[in-house]
Amino acid sequence: MSDERYNEYKDSNIYWVGNIPSHWEVIPVKHHFFSKKQVAGDLADNYERLALTLNGVIKRSKEDAEGLQPEKFETYQIVRKNSLIFKLIDLENIRTSRVGLSDFDGLVSPAYITLTANGDILPNYAEKYFLNMWHEQIFNQLGSAGVRSNLNKDDLLNIPMVKPPIEEQKQIASYLDSQINKIIEIVTHITEYIQFLEEYKISLIHHIVTGKIDVRGEEI
Repeated sequence: MSDERYNEYKDSNIYWVGNIPSHWEVIPVKHHFFSKKQVAGDLADNYERLALTLNGVIKRSKEDAEGLQPEKFETYQIVRKNSLIFKLIDLENIRTSRVGLSDFDGLVSPAYITLTANGDILPNYAEKYFLNMWHEQIFNQLGSAGVRSNLNKDDLLNIPMVKPPIEEQKQIASYLDSQINKIIEIVTHITEYIQFLEEYKISLIHHIVTGKIDVRGEEI
């Protein structure tokens, strides 16, 4: 994104953002997203269950008994593909997921907040913006006082959001997706190698203490 406009910056007036390119806008979330809860009711059996995790939005079996498990899913809400899903309760817990972009239609907990874009903001770009807020622990700072601080739907819709032109949103989202995938691939290889070394260590100890490898005369 080599552009002379990136030589000029302005104050975003958002304390966790700072300066932004001068041609970008700052708008409240509610100008480009809407939130409407659709309770599943009799349609619950038509949809798979979804869960917001540290690895994004995933499909989760309705028979999965991990955590709090409802007997029925009629009270769950229907979420559509490309919707953003937020868990903005218990904000004191900084080790839990807060936002994810759904790749599926499905059912999510009624405690979640969902946002649907009106077309001016790419959901994929918006996810990255909100992920940055989560990583910077901004949601925690904006939450109400109390042991179980939280943000409600109106709080979320009134958060200021940085809005680049749509083509730049595409470039930003595409670049980040590419780099994140590379990082995930590297982490996967490193994790597999660490596992290999752990298994080798255990095997080495076993073979030496049981006399299957003679280390007499080996240099230390």
